[in-house]
Amino acid sequence: MPNKIIFTRPKFYVPFLLALAVLAALAAPGFYSPSGAQSKRVRFEQDVEQVFTNHEDVRLDSQTAAQRVRESGRLSVQTPARDLEIILSPNDLRAPNYRAEEVIDGGIVRGVRSVSGGVPRSTAGGGAASAAAAQDAFTRTPGAHVRVTFARPEHPIAYGYPSHTHVFRQNFQLYSVPRAWLRMAYCTTCLDGPEDRSGIVMEWGDSGGAPFLISGQVWGEGNILGRPAILDMPTGRGHVVAFNFNPFHRDMNRGDHRLVWNAILNWQAIVSAPAPKHESTSDGE
Repeated sequence: MPNKIIFTRPKFYVPFLLALAVLAALAAPGFYSPSGAQSKRVRFEQDVEQVFTNHEDVRLDSQTAAQRVRESGRLSVQTPARDLEIILSPNDLRAPNYRAEEVIDGGIVRGVRSVSGGVPRSTAGGGAASAAAAQDAFTRTPGAHVRVTFARPEHPIAYGYPSHTHVFRQNFQLYSVPRAWLRMAYCTTCLDGPEDRSGIVMEWGDSGGAPFLISGQVWGEGNILGRPAILDMPTGRGHVVAFNFNPFHRDMNRGDHRLVWNAILNWQAIVSAPAPKHESTSDGE
């Protein structure tokens, strides 16, 4: 007689499933209760109150806010207590009338600014706005190989380069020669002091008199010759190295890459080098 295996359904199977479903329904609100989010909100409020004596919460739609900023350069924020009109503008070396200052020994204030004549860097990052601004600029270098001179050929950024070389420059604003200001009790920025060329590592143009342009096109070159192409400005315990051109432009100008690598690989030599003597002129020209 063949063996037979008979499966039978336990009598408690259906009642057990029903009980489990009821239990899940009753427990679900506890698992998915907003009390967890509320507790996080309470902790956030407590953290904020430890820093600010008074504050207001404002929710902004990121897409709408970004569109308003692109159209007008402003951001309007309304709170229950006040209306805020925020004017946004670039605060870096691309911004018009940029001015950076550093107070050094003796109350001397060293600074560098961007000046008129170069092509302003569009906040839109390019396109028609940048093209229109470039057409109105006095000095333009729209992708040109131009000659430069190392004002400090011993500087680590100049390692491996001759004193006279060339770089690839795009349309940028121009840097002014840094100046030294005497800080006075009644005025801190109204009087320009003499030029201080000690922070200039590389300057535009060939000091030996060779033509500025190697290939490409240049307009208004007389306004750029002698201005900083690379700056090394000691600040606090470190240094700020600023390029007045893009040494990584679309990965095309590989001969300029070494300038950046020199700055990165030899950072200790840059920081530990003695501060150069101030090379000032009384008339700033």
